[in-house]
Amino acid sequence: MGKYLTVILIIINLYSAWGQDNIILSLKNIPQSKSINPAFISEKKIYFSIPMLGSVNFNVINDGFSWNDIITKKIEENKKKLIIDVEKVADKLRKENLLNINSNIQLFSCGLRKDNHFFSFQFNTRANISVKYPKTITDLRYGNWDVEKKTPINHSISNINSKGLVFSELAFGYARRINEKLDLGVNFKYIIGHESFKTERFVAKINTNEDISIDLDVDAKILSSLPLDIVHDDNGYIDEVSFDNKAKLFRNMMKNNGFAFDFGFFYKPFSKVNIAVSVNDLGKIFWNGNTKKFEVDNVYKYYGADVSEYISGEKKSDNIFQDVFDDIKDSFKLTDKDVNYSTKLNSKINFLTEYKFHDKFSFVYYLSHHFLDNYSITENNFNVTFSQKNISFLLNYGLKSKLGNYLGAGINLNFKNIQFYAASSTLNAIWSPGKVKAVNMQLGINYFINIKKKNDKEGLKSMRGW
Repeated sequence: MGKYLTVILIIINLYSAWGQDNIILSLKNIPQSKSINPAFISEKKIYFSIPMLGSVNFNVINDGFSWNDIITKKIEENKKKLIIDVEKVADKLRKENLLNINSNIQLFSCGLRKDNHFFSFQFNTRANISVKYPKTITDLRYGNWDVEKKTPINHSISNINSKGLVFSELAFGYARRINEKLDLGVNFKYIIGHESFKTERFVAKINTNEDISIDLDVDAKILSSLPLDIVHDDNGYIDEVSFDNKAKLFRNMMKNNGFAFDFGFFYKPFSKVNIAVSVNDLGKIFWNGNTKKFEVDNVYKYYGADVSEYISGEKKSDNIFQDVFDDIKDSFKLTDKDVNYSTKLNSKINFLTEYKFHDKFSFVYYLSHHFLDNYSITENNFNVTFSQKNISFLLNYGLKSKLGNYLGAGINLNFKNIQFYAASSTLNAIWSPGKVKAVNMQLGINYFINIKKKNDKEGLKSMRGW
């Protein structure tokens, strides 16, 4: 598994979904809500998640463009063809754009309520890949020479930043009901890092000189913690890179550690009004296992290809591009050195307010702000929730900055001791897959034991009135 994850991470880095679907907090008594707001207290005395199925979450966003923004249908010779419309892409892109892929699988979780105290444990495996890319990459479509002005066109492709994290977390949670109006909670997370990479610097310039020669200038630094075997040439440059065995991956995991905290509270100022605020993933991972800094800083000058040898037959014509590629490869020699580094987790602030206008219906406004290094995305969600003893259901309308408007829904079903839930805030992807810029889904199964009885003195209703 580690080998394939590494392949994916490196490919995305060279060619360059938040953990939970937030709307589940509006549903009734879902223990995984504690990942969003640690002040959550379960009505049930004890719960266990079904191993590997307590929470399965996947999220993808690309705020630069949707599928329909880059693909255009064209009819040629009575046949429909799909073509990439570069002009259309360039028109849609902003100065800076983000691609983010996120997954979160809960391997196991459990919780215990004792009087006004709630203790919980979660074991999650998470992966996050983000690439920030500039609009200037589309300027390459103009080539390197302005025919009308007879002047060179230079290009600068800078500030392509990427980061990839694969890690597990052991989250120990505690929540307490202070009084009838206030619940407080905290999650402490011990993190085990599996693999990571991040771009420390990336600058690429293509300059065309008056003698028509081309200078390709690349200055890049990439940090990584990956199970790699590296072979060097006689001059100390990297000659070959291969993926190491799983045993080395496991040893590296033991050296990559981190810590993080979640804080939150629920407050009930009035009988029909609830307010919840939380902050997630305040922490870092310290990478010390098989860590490397890869660097390249050089200029390749291209004068064109001498085709005489290919015309005369001295060299095969199909090798002309391979020869140019080999020259570029020889010019940009990679160096590496051992270096430890750290990465911040992508933090998030959540604010929720609920008005219960009926015994079974509530109106909820949910604001979530995500911090992704030097980038951020804000979500505004408005939903109506229906709840009764064994079922809760919601319909959601979301406004995601830089991503557009989305419809969502969620459901929570309780069958005796078994709970099943599912939620998505991007249902538009079902009927308009080509127009959306975000897709997410979360579902899970929990098992409750010792369900509250009528005379149970420890019976505790949720702060949110259920």
